[in-house]
Amino acid sequence: MPVARPRRAPAARRRPREATLDQAPGAGTPPGTSSRTTEVFFAGLIVQKAFVGLYFMPVYADADLSMAFGPESLATLKGKSCFHLKRLTPELAGQVRAARAAGYRLYEERSWV
Repeated sequence: MPVARPRRAPAARRRPREATLDQAPGAGTPPGTSSRTTEVFFAGLIVQKAFVGLYFMPVYADADLSMAFGPESLATLKGKSCFHLKRLTPELAGQVRAARAAGYRLYEERSWV
């Protein structure tokens, strides 16, 4: 005999889902957040066996920010914001520092930090 599933609450009593961010760059809400969120994701690192992954989120707020990276770091780009760093050369470290500073300035200009 099949088990009866509980009925869903009427639409008026259900909690509304958070809206997904699908706004143009320069909008008031940072990437990866909703109007109710107060936190902003800037960057992340993941250590893998063959590389260190750098996820740099300011590129989603302004696509031109990827130009802050030089040719050495762009060669390690896998997707839009993920860099697979296998060897950290002085040139690559300088490019990552410059991009980090440019991303932070962008977040400051938009009052996200």
